[in-house]
Amino acid sequence: MQIIFLILVGYLGWNIVKLLVPKLHKAEHLGLSFLVGMGVYALVYYVLVLYQRLLPIDSYFLILLTLSVVSGVLARLTHAKVKYYVRSPAKLTWLEIVLLTIAGLVFAYIALENWYWPPYTPDAIHLYDFRAQRLLAGDLNGFFNGARYLISKNYPPFTSLLHYFYYAFGYINPKNGYTHLLGFFLLTLYGYMERVTGSRLKAILTTCFIIITPSVWWNSIIALANIPLMEYFALATLYICDFKNEQKVRSSWLLAGILLGISTFIRQEAFWIPILGIALFLTLYTKKYFSYVILVCVTIAIANIWPMSISWTSPVAHLQTESATIIKMINNVTTNNTLAVESGIVAIKSLWKSWGLVIAVFYLTLILQILFLKIKKISLIQIIGIVMSFSIVLGFMAFAKRYTCWAGLGDAVFRMGVILIPIFWVGIITSSIWSKQLFIKGRIWSNL
Repeated sequence: MQIIFLILVGYLGWNIVKLLVPKLHKAEHLGLSFLVGMGVYALVYYVLVLYQRLLPIDSYFLILLTLSVVSGVLARLTHAKVKYYVRSPAKLTWLEIVLLTIAGLVFAYIALENWYWPPYTPDAIHLYDFRAQRLLAGDLNGFFNGARYLISKNYPPFTSLLHYFYYAFGYINPKNGYTHLLGFFLLTLYGYMERVTGSRLKAILTTCFIIITPSVWWNSIIALANIPLMEYFALATLYICDFKNEQKVRSSWLLAGILLGISTFIRQEAFWIPILGIALFLTLYTKKYFSYVILVCVTIAIANIWPMSISWTSPVAHLQTESATIIKMINNVTTNNTLAVESGIVAIKSLWKSWGLVIAVFYLTLILQILFLKIKKISLIQIIGIVMSFSIVLGFMAFAKRYTCWAGLGDAVFRMGVILIPIFWVGIITSSIWSKQLFIKGRIWSNL
């Protein structure tokens, strides 16, 4: 059953991605298959079983099988085809071999940790795994009662459903799901980077640097929502940057809307709002209004599933509340409010712990570009990195102002900051400085 589960999830996602996007790298398509398949499967199961209660709890196999068949039929009826990025095969360089070896060893360590150790952190046990155990026991109401008891309305059910699916299909340890998500995320990122940059070395560098970033591999073994959120959020952001990849109604933005929506099914923090704002400015520049409408509608539709099902505040109302809080916080800072100032210091220190040298290299890259190149050379992904890094700091300060205990929760900010690591590394590797100085013919990088 374990192999059948993985095959069906992958087949479901493969067909969905084929229906959405006209051009991909084969590795990118394969990686997206599991990520999209798992996300759509969790959404449909939640709506049909837990929200609307149209099917019994043990319908997990029936739902997955039906979704796989329907997606296959739709892909065949629509004659959906993907034009794959093709690159002439070349022998791996010594540098590429070294980078792949390092990345492989780190990933093997993560896989072994997740295979051997069950969930052991407090939230992983008392929140995510607890809800999965309630479903295994057939206690549907316990799933929601437990969530309310733990005051976890800002923790949507994706990770709990991930645990439940792995238990239901025969896995002893649900942390294997986090390993699979990470592996397919890295595969997707590799394919994406090679397709958009035309460089295998840049693709390998990006995936290697991401997995060896301490906050990434450390968060990958504790079965919390941070790494899954990073995977879906970062990919959604990258596919928004891939706005030229479109053909009639099929586009990267349609895929981005689904990925961004799934990210809200992992955590309800409004990280997606600045991304939609940036996409709006890009839309006004490119005049791709239809693509933007689809992006917004898909994202908001998915983002409202969890709040509506628990009669909680809608994301739009949540945005209004937090916007008012941020405005008040800024006013307090101008009047020397010590709580807001201290929380800002805690946020910066904690984010530095999460980002480390990555953020320093990212902003150093930007400075070098501004000094030696025209400022218009700053890429869209770099702009997103700037906006999101400041947004997280301001967001933490707003929470600290509204909830006093947050002023001391540096560890929460440390874990949260991991979602921007892939965006920073892509912004660094794709920068004009790197392209002109390190990847041109005759330089050391091309000779290794």
